Amino acid sequence: MSSQKTIEAVVSWNKFGEPAGAREMRLSVNMPVTERTTDVEDALIPLWDPHGYDRQTVCVDHGQHPVGPTSQEVISLLRQVPAARAAQAAREKAEKEERARRCEEEDRKDVLAALAKPPASEFVYRDGSPAFNVRLDNVPEDLRGQVDAYLAQCRELLNAKIELETAAAAEKKAQEDLQKAARGKYIREWAAEHGSERLRLQLAAGLDGWPLYLHERLISDLGENAQLDNDGDDQDPLTNPTIEQLETAKDLASNLLGLGQILPERSGDEVLRHVQILPIKFDEDDEGNDGFTIVYARAIWTPGPPELFHKYDVRVRCPDEDD
Repeated sequence: MSSQKTIEAVVSWNKFGEPAGAREMRLSVNMPVTERTTDVEDALIPLWDPHGYDRQTVCVDHGQHPVGPTSQEVISLLRQVPAARAAQAAREKAEKEERARRCEEEDRKDVLAALAKPPASEFVYRDGSPAFNVRLDNVPEDLRGQVDAYLAQCRELLNAKIELETAAAAEKKAQEDLQKAARGKYIREWAAEHGSERLRLQLAAGLDGWPLYLHERLISDLGENAQLDNDGDDQDPLTNPTIEQLETAKDLASNLLGLGQILPERSGDEVLRHVQILPIKFDEDDEGNDGFTIVYARAIWTPGPPELFHKYDVRVRCPDEDD
């Protein structure tokens, strides 16, 4: 009398192009142990699937000691497949419906949370689509009317905001164009009286004369030793400057005062408080330039009327100690 053992049958199948075993069901059935083998392949029985799949495999696995079923046992097992498929399809359908229900609940919560906020332009994108978590095609039917009305208000606010921004941008550009024209007129007038031949020819050629005007104006206002502060690494101000360094600082501050770029609230030696005396160093790769001491004026000098030009940091190199 053959012994009985409950074995698990794994029925798996796949469509063309899917990995093997992409779809499977597990069935348990009592079968008599009729044969023992150590070859797992003997437990795999390929069968043609008449339901549109390319292959169906019944795998009966006892772990380390597979038992190959008889043909009659396989037939008996396969008779369970349609019912098992139907049961699995029912389970999958129920799970799908449950997932859809939960998604609808989450969508409803998100929509209600969005509708609870006052309409605002930031709740819609520039293309008019909503800027909240729920896609329009996922909005529950009973809330669609409320969402449409809400988004219409948001779009009105957005359109009003865009109109204001467009008008502000146009006004800003008009002001910039006026300032650019006034700056160009000022540069041409200054160049005609004080500029070099090179600068005048640039302007005559229709160029704006920049940055040549900037450098010529810097030298004209502050002397040949003046520089724009655009390189080097500033160190801490000196606490014990030499008399030569102090005189250089006073000359720069006095020039700025004479140009009207330092308020006359301080005069005489007090103008020194508007500038700093500090050493400046350069990168190690900058051969032959170990650094020097400068007088530094931060954001004071402008190369013309302050309403036309912004302020620049400038510096004047102090005489070397061995000069």
